[in-house]
Formats: sequence, C-alpha cells, structure tokens
Amino acid sequence: MSAAALETFAFPGSIPVAAVAALVVRGLAYGGVSVGSQTWTPQHASEVPEAATALLARAFNPAIALGALLGGRVADGFRTSDSRRN
Repeated sequence: MSAAALETFAFPGSIPVAAVAALVVRGLAYGGVSVGSQTWTPQHASEVPEAATALLARAFNPAIALGALLGGRVADGFRTSDSRRN
C-alpha cells in the first residue's frame, strides 16, 4: 500500500488532490506498521515484555540509521544552488 502511495508523488504539481491522498495513505500505512509492532510485540511476549520492547527498539534504530545513510547518499547526488551566491 505504501509503495502505491509513493507512485502518486511523481506528479504532485499536476494532481494536488492525489498528492494529499497519497500522503495520507502513506502515513496510515507507515503509522500502522510502527504502532502495530509496538502493540503486538509485548502482547506476544507476555512473559518478558521489557525484553521484547528492547529488541523492537534494537530493530528500529539500525533501520533509522540505514535510512538516514541512504537518504544522505541520494541527497549528495543532487546538485543544489548556494543561496548565498547572487
């Protein structure tokens, strides 16, 4: 569902309503993953909920770091103008 929402971002200027709809769909899809996993993990590990939550955080942190790394590498590939130059 999230990938389908991202497809709509290719034409945000021409279809603003579709861009807003895609943003909402992607937000719900991603929000559902993180909130759902934070809810389900302690429920399924009812004997050791603290350990389960710690493992969940351990899984999220490298994912965030990898996303930042890849996003930075992609951003480095774009040329940007220096706003200080006239």
